[in-house]
Amino acid sequence: MTSPAAPSRQEILAYVSALRSRAEREGDRFARLVGNFPLTVPQLKGLCDASRRALLKEPGLVELKPGLVVVGDIHGQFLSLLDIFQRQGFPPSTRYLFLGDFIDRGEDGLEVMALLLAYKLLYPEQIHLLRGNHEASIITLMYGFYAECLQKLSEEAWKDVCSVFDALPAAAIIGKRMLCLHGGISPQLRNLQEINAIKRPAPLDHEAGDLLTDLVWSDPSPDISGWVKNRRGAGWLFGLRALQSFKRKHGLDVIVRAHETVLTGHTELGNGDCVTVFSAPDYQGYGNIGATMTVNEDLTYAFEIYHPQSCEAVPASPPAPDTRSGQARCVFIFESNFKSEWLDLNISIDIVLT
Repeated sequence: MTSPAAPSRQEILAYVSALRSRAEREGDRFARLVGNFPLTVPQLKGLCDASRRALLKEPGLVELKPGLVVVGDIHGQFLSLLDIFQRQGFPPSTRYLFLGDFIDRGEDGLEVMALLLAYKLLYPEQIHLLRGNHEASIITLMYGFYAECLQKLSEEAWKDVCSVFDALPAAAIIGKRMLCLHGGISPQLRNLQEINAIKRPAPLDHEAGDLLTDLVWSDPSPDISGWVKNRRGAGWLFGLRALQSFKRKHGLDVIVRAHETVLTGHTELGNGDCVTVFSAPDYQGYGNIGATMTVNEDLTYAFEIYHPQSCEAVPASPPAPDTRSGQARCVFIFESNFKSEWLDLNISIDIVLT
């Protein structure tokens, strides 16, 4: 099959307009999608082919200047993506780094991918996309994106998008001090430049045990100090001692990652040593908050949270200490684990009684 010509800038702008116009608003949020997926199979193929070529020109470790918004898992929640753009600014007015897991479980992964790829082609220095563990063809067969593509377009469309997944960079570094990736760090990584040596395009095999697998599958854990094989069946669990040693070795201030559902939208291991950002509110009906992370020019950062109902972003801040005399402040932590062959979610709920 002959590859279609690369879409023109005007064609890509038309794709963006068609995708965005499907979203209907209610008050301050995007409420629903109307109509059908607006791109044809040849149009999507042209968008994917052009994006794949552009992504392969980028290094595996993308070097970025501070002054941008970091976005965690979206998981096919197109309306949540639009809410983030609405609050933070649509490209090119705001620079973005996405940490992967664009698809699966949510119903609109095709819309998410088409819009992000269109923006990437239009504004390549304003939007950066990294690979997550769900950007793998075998995972999409199990968690919804393959079925979504068959329903909306065709198996060929699924293959075209998966070819883009195989070209995505694995990591980014902001201001030479903040390492950003989807999953976590790896004991295999001796030098950050080894990330640039990861072969692309390449399929992602969760059983390979290679560096790429570690970067998209690993998780921090407060329950260990060093390295333990991940109970997900891929990557590693790393504790605070391993994390701090890794940071010192590579001259880093913080690791920024996604990959785990966080009911409060973001969480930390240590004193800001590792930050997790999860950007899909009410993921799978869990009622969780979503969050994005704004990295300022001086490498300080702040979080904006997105509530499941209003999806209104407000600055997140820790609760003020309770100074009222004669009253106890009790914190109960409930944990729930959801596990399958491919997924291991650790969900913590902090309930404060005053």
